[in-house]
Amino acid sequence: MLTTMMIVFLALMLIGHPVGFAMAVSSVIALAVNSPIPLSIVPQKMAGGLDNFTILAVPFFLLAGELMEAGGLTTRLVRFATCLVGHLKGGMMHVSILASLIFAGISGSAVADASAIGTITIRAMIKKGYDPAYVAAVQAGAAAIGPIFPPSITMIVWASMTSLSVAAMFLGGVIPGILIALGLMIYNHVYSVRAGYGREARVRLRELLETTLNALPALLMPLIVLGGIVTGVFTATEAGCVAAIYAALAGGAIYRELKFKDLEGVFLRATASGSMVMLIIAASTTFGWVLAVEQFPDLVVGWLLKLTASPALVLALLMVFLLFIGCFIDVLPAAIILIPVLDPIAAKYGFDPIHFAVLMCITLTVGLITPPVGVVLYITTNLAGVTLAESSRKVILPAIVMVIVCVMCAYIPDLITAIPKWLLPKAFFRG
Repeated sequence: MLTTMMIVFLALMLIGHPVGFAMAVSSVIALAVNSPIPLSIVPQKMAGGLDNFTILAVPFFLLAGELMEAGGLTTRLVRFATCLVGHLKGGMMHVSILASLIFAGISGSAVADASAIGTITIRAMIKKGYDPAYVAAVQAGAAAIGPIFPPSITMIVWASMTSLSVAAMFLGGVIPGILIALGLMIYNHVYSVRAGYGREARVRLRELLETTLNALPALLMPLIVLGGIVTGVFTATEAGCVAAIYAALAGGAIYRELKFKDLEGVFLRATASGSMVMLIIAASTTFGWVLAVEQFPDLVVGWLLKLTASPALVLALLMVFLLFIGCFIDVLPAAIILIPVLDPIAAKYGFDPIHFAVLMCITLTVGLITPPVGVVLYITTNLAGVTLAESSRKVILPAIVMVIVCVMCAYIPDLITAIPKWLLPKAFFRG
């Protein structure tokens, strides 16, 4: 049954079918051909996979990101970032990286980050003489912080499937997300010096204060969301609702840019994105159940134990494996497929569950900017008006920056666990 399912799944992926469809169809065919189990189990498992209160946070955070973009919050974040770092060498790219980091603290989605920030900054940089392929590559790396920095949609799904604390995983992504942003800014500075890119005009203190006050409603949103989850005021799902309502109020009542006529488009885009994610989660439940029935996780653990007893070497092997998988499968479906396999490995080798889960999420995220899938690189490449071959050559160094951060987090666990252990010590127990 396992062989049939994997052959059908890979075949469907190779001919270009959506990953959610590929998982659902391959599971049904494997059960129909190789198992006496009735096919009625498939809709039951798919419905059961969505019957999780935590997963409801996903569509709400996607809606919050759409409301922010339509309500003018994204534009004000870019202006605020310009005042802070625009005067540095290669200033517009610094602005794009910082704005992406802030926006990541709201949407939790790399695609939303790339679309919202990239639409504003990429064309502006090209007009100022920046290499379009370089702009597309670095912006893709900055947008990839979205699934790492809280609130991360990937981490919400991982926590819901493994009974880990969502808040602890969110906090575990803070330092890695900042490190990636800093690494990209260092790379941008070196590249900009060599390429001769200019700076934006340094702003006066009064203008900085005015811009900060104007952007304050947008800047407060990540603090409200994360602060509410950490302090226990609301759950991750309730935080998503709060974020969506707050974005609507800020865009409509404070900035007065979100109009009633805009809501139809906002809800349609959020529904399309959320439906795609929910389909993947539902389909992956059956897919993962078949893997469990065939004892695939136990086979992988047994193989690793025969290969090596060293936890450090296992981490390295898993990271290489995930970097490879990320080149062909998008981060969220890859995580959902692999969680039932990876979680037993963490337990068998005694890895800290928060450290391991966050590290796996970060490693998979590198795949967002690496061909041939690299969905975020596709978006920024299209916005920059260059070919994928051109942007792929430039994305090598941003990808290396992300891999270096992955290695640092793997072998310096405190980069992930320090903040959650400080604020949420009880979260390191499952439940």
